[in-house]
Amino acid sequence: MNRPHVTAGAAGVLLLALAGCTPPAPEATGGGLDLAVSSVCEAGADPQCTAVGGQDVLVDPAAFTRAGVASVEVSGTGDARTVDVRFDEDGAALFQDATAEAAGAGPDARLLLRAGDVVVSAVAVMQAIEGDSVQILPGDEDARALADRIRAG
Repeated sequence: MNRPHVTAGAAGVLLLALAGCTPPAPEATGGGLDLAVSSVCEAGADPQCTAVGGQDVLVDPAAFTRAGVASVEVSGTGDARTVDVRFDEDGAALFQDATAEAAGAGPDARLLLRAGDVVVSAVAVMQAIEGDSVQILPGDEDARALADRIRAG
């Protein structure tokens, strides 16, 4: 079975930006992020139970849907770098649907974001997001490398 690579530690913290907040001057356009709604699990209880950002979640490679990205920008300096992602129109609709699904699925639900074969985020979603943008804190990963993987999407 081909299992996706996942990041560990603080990687994968996701800040959900609100509607109308888009990056000012993207470095490049295009790409994609894969989205899936999953749930937390007990380590070792399932072969697909994987550590992502300090929590164990079910990662089913077949559950992901590609959301198109309009722009990706690395912002901040030093250890405070973020990867700012703005979805294209179809990608934003998929993102909004996924956040609504995750918010309605209960406290154990997680929204997973995957760039290439790396799950970069597993977050609880308290309410549906109507915006088209997210900020990803790459943790131990290089922000530019993450942005490049998203652009290659």
